Amino acid sequence: MVWTLRKNCMLTPKQSAFAFGAAGLASLVIGVAWASIGIWFIFYFAVLECMALLIAFLLYSFHATDFERVVLTQDNILFEFERGGKLKRDSLPRHLVTTRMNQPEDGNLIEFKRGSKIIAIGQYVDLERRQKFFGEIKGHLC
Repeated sequence: MVWTLRKNCMLTPKQSAFAFGAAGLASLVIGVAWASIGIWFIFYFAVLECMALLIAFLLYSFHATDFERVVLTQDNILFEFERGGKLKRDSLPRHLVTTRMNQPEDGNLIEFKRGSKIIAIGQYVDLERRQKFFGEIKGHLC
């Protein structure tokens, strides 16, 4: 069984690039119009705004595809985490692991524990999807 927990992003990176680009283009058109009648400082602010939009887009797209994946095999539970384009993998033996749902003050994350090793899952989904995942995975671990 495979579960992938991803962020609920409103826009894909391609759609957000179009939206940020359209906003930047509109700002530049306005800046050029004012510059054409001799008021150059508005154009400079438009360029500054485009740089701010570019930075905002890069920060957004850097984490837009983050996810957590849990794969149940016959003997192991495999975990994959992608955060900011970096993939991390980990595993625990399936039959020796305990799982629990944290309390609200701890973020309601799902913990998989074996000895002192703890792997927390669920930071990218809402509480309802986290509880559904917890019910499904717990049924497969018993």
